[in-house]
Amino acid sequence: NKRNLVSTTAANKQFVVIAHDYSDAEALSRRLSVREAHLVRAKESKEKGIIIFGGALLKSAKTDDNADVDRGDSRSGDANGEAKEIMNGSLFVLEAETVQDVYKFVEQDPYVTGNVWERIVVLPFKM
Repeated sequence: NKRNLVSTTAANKQFVVIAHDYSDAEALSRRLSVREAHLVRAKESKEKGIIIFGGALLKSAKTDDNADVDRGDSRSGDANGEAKEIMNGSLFVLEAETVQDVYKFVEQDPYVTGNVWERIVVLPFKM
């Protein structure tokens, strides 16, 4: 595994980062405006073995919570029965020596500097 050869040392630990977007009317617009820069950084970090995996958190476009997405139904779907989902956060797993290193890494993300993520939770994780 390239990731293990590149970055894993006995001192590295895994952490899950759950980042919730702001919920104001311009939040999605801000996310989309810096998304490309975020994805470039994420790809580079994955290639370096820092990020193990990650992706966007979704919510149904017609609800204020994730109920429809969680159930996997399409009651809030479009004409084709497809659920309309919008990005409202991020989740990723990464390796670092300390939780402080994780926060330092996250603080440099375009979603932080672009005022996209409102609340960030970092937890120890084991895959």
